[in-house]
Amino acid sequence: ILVLCGTTLVYVFAHASALLNPYVLNDDVRQQLFWMARWHDPTLFQDDYLARYAQYYVPWGVQAVYYLGSWFMDPIQFSKVVTGVLMVTTAGFLFGLALQFGNVRAAVFVVCLSLFFTSFIRKMSGGLSQGFAYPLLVAYLFFLARDAWWRMGFVILLCSLFNPYICLLCLGTHLCYLLWVFFT
Repeated sequence: ILVLCGTTLVYVFAHASALLNPYVLNDDVRQQLFWMARWHDPTLFQDDYLARYAQYYVPWGVQAVYYLGSWFMDPIQFSKVVTGVLMVTTAGFLFGLALQFGNVRAAVFVVCLSLFFTSFIRKMSGGLSQGFAYPLLVAYLFFLARDAWWRMGFVILLCSLFNPYICLLCLGTHLCYLLWVFFT
């Protein structure tokens, strides 16, 4: 719980300007989420090829999350909430994964160290499909370390809905793992 609370504080501190100012947002958010306003106002972006392209570009799982969130706030502002949830979820799975191989201090160290690698955090920023890749990959590795086959399969299913590229990576890894388990 302390790791999750600490990561939340790091997120709030690092993204304070974006959380407090509705005009500060990730560049890709404008490109990929603008069309979601049509869920509540169907008159927007009618017969707009760019809006349709942006809609078809966003995977179904991401669209479902934003559709549910759009009932509470604007999807573009909701992207900031999604980013925080992704960051905290990643920290939780990293902590659990590191706990499999070391002690509690080592697990806390791994989470703290991950916060210094801003390339992962930068990819999560915006809460887009690429932001789901790292948390889903870490979740898959967490369940792989625990030999939780069905949970690994569920994460692969989520990967297919949120980030198909990570789905291929996890599926290939899962097939190699199953071959190794059944033939050794």
